[in-house]
Amino acid sequence: DREASVAATNGKLSEYAAAYGLAGLDMWKLQRAEYQTILAYYRAALGDLPGLSLAPGLGEDWITATFCIEASPAAILQIERDLARAEIASRRWWGPGIQGHRAFQDLPRTALRTTERLAASTLGLPCWPGISVGEIDEVVAVVKGVLRPG
Repeated sequence: DREASVAATNGKLSEYAAAYGLAGLDMWKLQRAEYQTILAYYRAALGDLPGLSLAPGLGEDWITATFCIEASPAAILQIERDLARAEIASRRWWGPGIQGHRAFQDLPRTALRTTERLAASTLGLPCWPGISVGEIDEVVAVVKGVLRPG
């Protein structure tokens, strides 16, 4: 699971993985263009949905290998459930926030309202090089079915 149960770092990288990563840089221009196309397609399909927010400039001013949406916690939960019923994976990238993991629950902290709000209101949608327009359309149909029912 994605639960941090002990305090540690996630700072591992084998020499093999480093070499593979360096070799992958040769393909970055092609991969960046593919991500830009995928993100632009998602933005065009979902950008005007009421109740849905996308990161400003995503796919236009900057590129990432993820596509996260933000909506009300109830809508995100329903989208997540409907995607799972359709056998489409999604991801809560930050889980409940670091304060929600066993390893960090007892550490002193101030209120983390923004962390808690974002953990409850964001969802990562499928996004990878090679995802087809048809696969994206399936995801979009689920999201629209929740946010624009009927």
